[in-house]
Formats: sequence, structure tokens, C-alpha cells
Amino acid sequence: MRAVHPIFHVSMLEPSTPNLFLTCSTPPPAPVIIDGEPKFEITCIVDSKINQC
Repeated sequence: MRAVHPIFHVSMLEPSTPNLFLTCSTPPPAPVIIDGEPKFEITCIVDSKINQC
């Protein structure tokens, strides 16, 4: 069997957009130290994906 090559037609391509998360000025909150180890509190789950093996 031949190898598959990642070839795309030019009509399927579009310009890249700048990553808005890199310009975020709010630093992440500091972890809470419990039993000498840093712990983070999760406020919400934004997205999830189930992988089927």
C-alpha cells in the first residue's frame, strides 16, 4: 500500500489568525499549597472528548 501524503487543494487553505490567548494580560491564579504540593481548583470544564480505543 502506498503512503498517504498530506496534500491540500489551494481552495481549502485560508490565512492563519493570530492566537488571542498569547496576548491575554490576566495571569493564571496561584496554586493552593496542600500537604506541600500545589493544587488548582477547577471552576468549570469547557470542553471534553471521549477517545474510543
